[in-house]
Amino acid sequence: MPFIPASLRYISFDNDNAIFELTIVSGHLNKAVSWLNQALKLKIPACMKLEYPNIFVDIDKLLEEKNIKGVQVKDIFFENGEFTILTANI
Repeated sequence: MPFIPASLRYISFDNDNAIFELTIVSGHLNKAVSWLNQALKLKIPACMKLEYPNIFVDIDKLLEEKNIKGVQVKDIFFENGEFTILTANI
């Protein structure tokens, strides 16, 4: 895989999806995004979806893939460099 300088920023939690913004630091943005879309289609987990510039992580699917049962994520906050995840028993 070629090196693509990028950053990922947490945006919000909505409809059981953690939403991140992907920023590619490159003069060849379109080429990098096209390559990234093609490469990730083969390797991206089923719980994730890339719609540049956003990456959506379906938390329910992620928990299912990791065989974690009886936990529901209610909200996710990112403050002062730390994630806080509010959960509930189901």
